Amino acid sequence: MRLFRFNRWPRFSLRTLLVAVALVAVAAGWVGWHVNQVRERNALIEYLWSLEHQNSPNPCWVIRCDKSKIPTIQRYLGARHDWATRLLCNQAMGDEELLARAKSLLPDCEFEVYRMPGSSAESGDASVESQ
Repeated sequence: MRLFRFNRWPRFSLRTLLVAVALVAVAAGWVGWHVNQVRERNALIEYLWSLEHQNSPNPCWVIRCDKSKIPTIQRYLGARHDWATRLLCNQAMGDEELLARAKSLLPDCEFEVYRMPGSSAESGDASVESQ
């Protein structure tokens, strides 16, 4: 007499199968969301790096990043974190939508927006908005 029967398939209920499939789908969706965030983050960083610095009365951003604040899974998926502080002055820096997008895709960074005299309706010294 054999102690183990090797010719039987494991038995489980349909409910167990549905729960397992749901858990795998949630995990895959979570990883997929992070992959998308990393792809968008890297594209935004490439765009910001490609902007030409202009010495004119354009709005400027000072971006300070702390790579330890990037979620670990995003670092494993290839999120760029090769810059700590960067000054960007360009006409594109006045775009509020770009600033909102940058804040959402770069949660590890702090943004300071400098508006130079003549770049808007303001006059006088440069104003600073910490964001």
